[in-house]
Amino acid sequence: MNIISLPTADRRGADSFSIAVIEDPNSFEELITEFRGLAEGREGRCFITLDFVEQCLYTSTHARLSNGLDAELDYPDDPTPESLALFDMANFRHAQQLLADPAKAVEFSQLAGELNCTDTVVEELVALNEDPDLLLDDIHIVQQLPTSDPLDLLADLPNGYFADDLNPFQVRSLASRMAQHGYELFGMGSCSLGFAKTADPSPALIEDLKLVYGQPDSTAWMELLDLLTGSPYLFLGFTDDFSECVQSQ
Repeated sequence: MNIISLPTADRRGADSFSIAVIEDPNSFEELITEFRGLAEGREGRCFITLDFVEQCLYTSTHARLSNGLDAELDYPDDPTPESLALFDMANFRHAQQLLADPAKAVEFSQLAGELNCTDTVVEELVALNEDPDLLLDDIHIVQQLPTSDPLDLLADLPNGYFADDLNPFQVRSLASRMAQHGYELFGMGSCSLGFAKTADPSPALIEDLKLVYGQPDSTAWMELLDLLTGSPYLFLGFTDDFSECVQSQ
């Protein structure tokens, strides 16, 4: 494993909020340990990219544009660190405002049926939460944002671009609902969300996940609840093919 502080002469990261790259972690626990060390003592809020970072950045750019989350500014003609920082901050603040706008909010109940789930989707969720090493990529980018709200990481890298994905407003609704169950967003990839547990999970959490993912009669839901009871994390997919995405790593 290798850690590179950003920016460097030839590397910027995702944007001006990128503070480090963690290369080739040996395990998810090693990744999280290094992430927490990098985040400790910093102002604002830090988060980390999960799963396929190149795809994450690609779909995030398109999700920002297709959902009106860009500040409609031209990329700087002279991309100095100062001009890029202003550009990135404008995009972040614009998306932050829109995603938090009650008039644009998606009610959690509206997520029912939005993901095209198969009859194996619950088993895939169990597998992901049982083995978070599935989320490892060659590189993970650590972001530092000027906010105290973990939901605001969605304003920096809004995602959910393809037709069968949850869009950025729907992803925020899902993340906000998980916060009510005691799960705080700390990471996002091209198809996955990572949450840190702040309270023990309950059957009400599983009922909400059934609404999003379907398959309410699956016996694996109780397996997931048992697994989450002993885990400090919760991992969810926001695309219909999230299991294929993480298994391709």
